[in-house]
Amino acid sequence: ATSLSPSESRLPMSIFKCATPGCTLAMHRHGEYLGHCCHRCRCTCGESHGPACDGEEAPVDASHASAALHAYFPANSSLDRLQKGRSWRTRDPQEAAAVLQDCGFVVLQGALSRSAARRVRRDCRRISGAVNRRDPQRDGNRGSGRYSFSSLTVPGNLFHMASWSQCLVDNPEILDVMEHIFGPPRVDGQPAYVAYEAGGDFCLGNVAQFQALHSDWSSATEQAFMSGEDEQANPIARWSPPPLVCVNYCVQPLTRWNGAMRIVPWREMMRHGHLPCVSWEAEAHPQWLAAKVFPQQIGDALLRDVRVWHGGTPNLSGDARYLPSAMFMSRDAFDYLFDASARHVPLIPKIIFDSLSLRAQRLCVDSIAGDTDEVTAHVDDPWLRPQCVWAEAPSWETCRAQWSVMASPDVARAVTMVQREEHRSKRVADLTSVNRMCTPV
Repeated sequence: ATSLSPSESRLPMSIFKCATPGCTLAMHRHGEYLGHCCHRCRCTCGESHGPACDGEEAPVDASHASAALHAYFPANSSLDRLQKGRSWRTRDPQEAAAVLQDCGFVVLQGALSRSAARRVRRDCRRISGAVNRRDPQRDGNRGSGRYSFSSLTVPGNLFHMASWSQCLVDNPEILDVMEHIFGPPRVDGQPAYVAYEAGGDFCLGNVAQFQALHSDWSSATEQAFMSGEDEQANPIARWSPPPLVCVNYCVQPLTRWNGAMRIVPWREMMRHGHLPCVSWEAEAHPQWLAAKVFPQQIGDALLRDVRVWHGGTPNLSGDARYLPSAMFMSRDAFDYLFDASARHVPLIPKIIFDSLSLRAQRLCVDSIAGDTDEVTAHVDDPWLRPQCVWAEAPSWETCRAQWSVMASPDVARAVTMVQREEHRSKRVADLTSVNRMCTPV
């Protein structure tokens, strides 16, 4: 551990603290200690220290806490800087398609009506309420307090929920963007893309952890950038059009406090070959922690190439944050991944399919369920799996994503100060919730 230079003192203090949970000593500057104060501390979980550790306490002054606050809960998203001034918000479908192709993501404003947003949010709350009764410990299935909607249900999809199919899949504004992305129908008359999945995620209130950056289709990312495969032979390796686009709908305002998704644009991804763990992000790429897609209003939609790195952020509000979604896959990728015998999966009850526009029906024809298919008996039923949470968190979740911004009392105090200023709204948690989250995880 070494003294801090004036420039270092402006950085988040988590950069200087040993990564071993419970260790209050300063991180050693040599890389072989992997963010810890010494190799022995890393191996013994803080029970003993090696000769490289001089026992210096990590800095805890107010300036570091303030810097951490602005890094973890920025007043303005760092995406504006990462995008070098290019707007990532638009109301024009053609412009939205162009921005997504160039940057990997875009926000289409006003894609969902308020009445539709209320309807979807009501079903989100119904599902989360049922999950909370099964998981009172908030273990989650995507990290503590985080859940994937599709991973909660028996069919692994939510096409059987009318609000998802009728509002999120059959959405004229989004389908306009998809046609600009994927192009006109193919020569055989089929649309150039299909409705692939209905799902999304939610994060409970008072969750202090960042979720590790990840790609929803990491194998496709590797093929697109590293393999050099023939793009015509392998459509998931194509730069354009993307093989799979996810549309996350905003059914409540997203602010700096309530767990907006963070995202790393294509250019940033291409400059860095490997995903870092969260605590190392704070040291090497603090701007990624601040790259939250906010503010968003009810009805906005985040469209993203699923290969782009993204992750969850702390939700210090007292309410769950919902991001329901619909996914659309290029027809070429669909045909490449699934042979003819495996393309039809009964997911949409016919009563819901018949309620869709002809335009949306053409995208869902491979998913129609018959009267005897089990999903037909579960229209608008969450139909949860018996096991809604991880029986045991996978190793990558334990070592990469269990990192709490509220583990430091100094950061917690800085958050509380700002929270008092914004106490008129419900954008942040009450003081009791913040104090509870100050306990290191």
